[in-house]
Amino acid sequence: MGLGFSVAWGVTSEEQKFSYVSQALDPRVAVEVREIIVNTPAENAYKTLKTQLVKRLNTFQEQKTRRLLEMEEMGDRKPSQFLRHLQTLAGTTVSDSMLRTLWFSRLPSSMQTMLAAQQDLSLERLADLADSILDLTGNRATVAAIANIDVASQIQQILSPLHEELANLWPS
Repeated sequence: MGLGFSVAWGVTSEEQKFSYVSQALDPRVAVEVREIIVNTPAENAYKTLKTQLVKRLNTFQEQKTRRLLEMEEMGDRKPSQFLRHLQTLAGTTVSDSMLRTLWFSRLPSSMQTMLAAQQDLSLERLADLADSILDLTGNRATVAAIANIDVASQIQQILSPLHEELANLWPS
C-alpha cells in the first residue's frame, strides 16, 4: 500500500494516506478500527491504521474459519481423510496448533484416549496412527453392536411371557 499511493495519486504524507484510507474503507471494515479513525494518532497514523486493520481482519477471519471448522464432523471418513478435509477448508487462515486441536477434538473419545500420549508426533503421523487404530478397532465396534442387538432380543423374549402373565393376573 505504501509506495502505491505516491505513484498512483501523489499521496505521500502519513496524514494524506490515513485520510484517504479511512474514507475509502467499507463501513463493515471501518467498524473494526473505529477508535483509530475517531481518535487519529498524532504520529504514524497511517502505519497504525494499516497494522491494526491487518491484525484485526486476520483475527476475524481466523475466528470465522474456526467456527466453520468446529461444525465439521468426521462422519465415515478415516482420521487422515478428515484431517485433509479440515486442512483444505482452513487454507492458511488457521494455525497448525489450532487445526490439531480441532481435528483431535472431533475424533471418537476412545481414539482420543489412545492418542493422548502421542502428542509429540507430527499431525500427519498422528493421523496415520489414528487410521491404524481405526483399522484395528473398527470391526470390533460393529461386532459389539450386533451382539447388543441379540441381547436385547433375548431380553424381550424373556419379558414377553412375564408381561402376559401379569396381564392375566390383573385384567383391565
